[in-house]
Amino acid sequence: MDYDQFYKRSTKEIVDIIQKINLSETKFIFTLLGSCQRLSKWILDKEGISKNLVGIYMPYSKDAINEFMQIDTKNYVSEQVATNLAKANYLKFNNDKTSINFISTAVSSSLKTNRLKRGKDRSYITIFSGNNIYKYKIDFISKNYTRSIQDFIISYFVLKQLYLHYYPQLGSNISIDNNFLPDGVKVTNIDKI
Repeated sequence: MDYDQFYKRSTKEIVDIIQKINLSETKFIFTLLGSCQRLSKWILDKEGISKNLVGIYMPYSKDAINEFMQIDTKNYVSEQVATNLAKANYLKFNNDKTSINFISTAVSSSLKTNRLKRGKDRSYITIFSGNNIYKYKIDFISKNYTRSIQDFIISYFVLKQLYLHYYPQLGSNISIDNNFLPDGVKVTNIDKI
């Protein structure tokens, strides 16, 4: 499917998913490195979301990320970084360690830029809630997507995964099709425990 088709359909789902999150009793913490500015805006634009949102952390420079993570790493965009951040913030901010109603999500991304970079345009996503951990990698095969479009795609994917894994019991007109992404985007399910 082309990006325009994806965009039209996804914008309708975003509103519904945010509403479901807002009506739930679940608490969320997000750590976002290099992407998901759209996700932050969608969540923060919802009135009353403070009952669900614990925080959104977006350290951006290498120094800020190192200080936030309390480590010095050479590779900021990796499965390990996303997983470590999701688990650490789950333990740090979840007051009831046995609660299934607390979700920590971490995203580590390298998006299109006008400077020379070593790696590919990709993102690692970890969603952690107690005994459940979901890990994904998004690769941008198409070079036609702008940084803004890449950010929109990742933001939508994160929101959709939260819904698919934690809200299917709520019922909705949201598609359960996990392959609903535009052409030129490859998603890999890295691990599920």
